[in-house]
Amino acid sequence: MDFARNALAASLLVLLSFGGSQAQLLWQISGNGIEKPSYLFGTIHLGVDISEFNEPLVSTLEKADVIATEVNTESVTNLGVMQFMFLPDSVSYKDYLTEMEYALVDSVCKLRLGVGLALMQKIKPMWLSISLSIDVKSLKDNDGLNNLSLISLDQQLRDTAFALGKKRDELESAQFQFQLLDSYPLQGQFKMLVESAKADASSPLTASLDTLTIMYRTQNIDQMANAFAQIPDPFWQNEVVNKRNVGMCQKLIELMQNQSVFAAVGAGHLGGQKGLVNLLKEKGFTLTPIKLEINHE
Repeated sequence: MDFARNALAASLLVLLSFGGSQAQLLWQISGNGIEKPSYLFGTIHLGVDISEFNEPLVSTLEKADVIATEVNTESVTNLGVMQFMFLPDSVSYKDYLTEMEYALVDSVCKLRLGVGLALMQKIKPMWLSISLSIDVKSLKDNDGLNNLSLISLDQQLRDTAFALGKKRDELESAQFQFQLLDSYPLQGQFKMLVESAKADASSPLTASLDTLTIMYRTQNIDQMANAFAQIPDPFWQNEVVNKRNVGMCQKLIELMQNQSVFAAVGAGHLGGQKGLVNLLKEKGFTLTPIKLEINHE
């Protein structure tokens, strides 16, 4: 997979960079003075439905007092957050793209979204790249939306927790995540957009997403680690993954002090030396895997 597809997949799955030696998505956290066990679960943000998991997922959620996802997904539509998606009036796509690159992106917009770049060019290239990553026009034309879970697993978990009467919390704010992605230099964002447009316009990122979804369903954390290790830009590994892992670990530890927490984060944040599983172990907690099966017909 090339840089653009890997980086976009990392954004869409917010944000996978898996590593580790065990094929495991669900963990019990105990020890180190906490009164009740808590739980850590790796999600995927598109393509998998909660109904595909066997009984331990929901029963574990039922044991917890609170669910904490990366962000409060209900706040993502807040206008204060949405401002990060748009370019300032002084910036134009034509300032960064050659005529040929502009024409290429325009053609891909028409192919995948059904509208030209003229109607999309106030959106920052990072977010336009994400929008182009799934061929929405083709899915609609072929009724493919019926075969793709477009409600994130994180949101499904929050909805389930609400139905169970659980409190809901977050490990980060939506504004923090948007600001983080917004900090990626515009030059790099436009480069990503052009490389994505060049990458086989007839075969959008859904192929990469399919691969990641297969890895997720088999809980193959080593393959996922290898896939994302290929991203050459250090911004993704250092800023989007590693530093966020440290922050989410600290917030989770604070939440676990007097209650049982079901923490659901992008699966890529679990594994590796700098992943949440290892970070929690280094803090003195015991991490015990809980066997979990994912069924997909």
